[in-house]
Amino acid sequence: MTPLSLTLSTPIAPTPTVARIIAQRFGITWPELLEPGRDRQRLVLARHTAAWLLRSTGLSYPEVGKLMQRHHTTAMESCRAVERMRADKATRALTDAMRADMVKPHEVSE
Repeated sequence: MTPLSLTLSTPIAPTPTVARIIAQRFGITWPELLEPGRDRQRLVLARHTAAWLLRSTGLSYPEVGKLMQRHHTTAMESCRAVERMRADKATRALTDAMRADMVKPHEVSE
């Protein structure tokens, strides 16, 4: 494989993709997501969902934690929380739709 084909076949970087999805679904920017605190329920849900989406890309918990400026155990608990919430059909449909948004083909600009 040539380096060009490796570049084109590489999936889109997870952080910009997750940031876009979180902004669309929750109306929260990536910098807001990384702010300290747990005072807004919508922020906490968005943060949990972002960790779960990042983890679904194959990143390890330490990698997810680093991207989100949190400890890896926080990333683990966020993913567990989303998995518990996915017992609800509406939440499962929402998270499945967000995960599907991550794998949609994206145009490659030249």
